Amino acid sequence: MLHRYVIPERLLKQKVFNMKMKGVHPILDYAIGSNKDPRAFEESLNKVLLDFPNNYHIIKLSSIDFRPRSMSRIMRLAAHTNNSVILEGEELRVQERVDRMADDIMWHHENVFKTYQMYRRDSLERLEEDILRFRDSGKVLNVNLVRGSHLHTDSPSGALYETKEQTDEAYDRAVDLLLSYEQDVGKVIFATQNERSFDKFARSLSPRHFHASVLGFEEPLAWKGRVARMVRVPFGPYHKTYPYIFARILQDSLGHGTNGRVSRARV
Repeated sequence: MLHRYVIPERLLKQKVFNMKMKGVHPILDYAIGSNKDPRAFEESLNKVLLDFPNNYHIIKLSSIDFRPRSMSRIMRLAAHTNNSVILEGEELRVQERVDRMADDIMWHHENVFKTYQMYRRDSLERLEEDILRFRDSGKVLNVNLVRGSHLHTDSPSGALYETKEQTDEAYDRAVDLLLSYEQDVGKVIFATQNERSFDKFARSLSPRHFHASVLGFEEPLAWKGRVARMVRVPFGPYHKTYPYIFARILQDSLGHGTNGRVSRARV
């Protein structure tokens, strides 16, 4: 059952191969629960970049303690191995730091995605500002659009929408915004399990548009529509991925994995 949510490292190559044979783009996610050794994390990530070239990899900047030199080394290796990097949305207390560092990275590298968490009330405005700023500067803005990943820790801030419906509406408005600015942005990953949101972009034939779901929660949307498919593939040793596994089992047991009722989940 655990393989449904997290892939052990010894099985990762076969899983990636099988997904690509089906026309699915895997997003590799080293899903360790916590990281107290940024240098060790960087070394592990570098090994993954070398072992899995020509892929998409998601990275939390806090995992390397926001070290510019570490990220510079990671990006040089990502470019050398033709890997794309998705910078994870993080908790509100560090998100401003994440955004500043993401902008700096994206100014120098085109194979990077910035994540926008639409459960935040300011995200739609920030997204449009970034689209125009990057366009006017001649830079490429690649977008990873999610509803939000840190509801438990971010809720007390007062910066989030209060209801599911408000979050859903903000996400759908962001989809409309990105489609209207299609010529001004780079690649867009629409990460959602909400059918109404999915229907807005499902028929896109643009090679720059992707629909992302999470391992274990691919159905029923993953095989609908025409848009290119992605699946986020968490991997790692089980004893370090327990927090992620438990969160996914809870989500599944509540029936929130496929019907779109939870709008503030990871996707």
